[in-house]
Amino acid sequence: ALTMGVYGEGGFNWKEIAQLELGYFWPWDASGVLSPEDMEDRLVAKFTFQEIPIIHLAGSFSYERTGFAQALLGTGTATLFDADTVVKAELAYPLVKDMLDVVLFYTLTPTLDGDGVPIYDGSTWLPQMTTNLAIETRVHY
Repeated sequence: ALTMGVYGEGGFNWKEIAQLELGYFWPWDASGVLSPEDMEDRLVAKFTFQEIPIIHLAGSFSYERTGFAQALLGTGTATLFDADTVVKAELAYPLVKDMLDVVLFYTLTPTLDGDGVPIYDGSTWLPQMTTNLAIETRVHY
């Protein structure tokens, strides 16, 4: 299927402290009959902070959502945290200054059943969530 749309991206930079980035894709089809329930618009929001003096931690937090319009408008069963949402956090600590960092990644995603449908345990708006942790080393030169 052919997808057309408009993508906008912007941000704000606090010099050597933090950055805020936002991106949004609004699709449309050639017939002009694509409703918010059917479109796969996409929102990406990311906040990054530079190394904090004394504790030497740097990192970022992000929220990515496909189908953001339907979640925001409350159409259908979409919510701000469902199978089309990924929340991520990253913390970096320098083991060797300007050479080697250790990074901890934390990702939160909805738990899906065998058919790819989110699992809801008692809550009607927030599915059961799965936490993923990963550790990475980064070498700078």
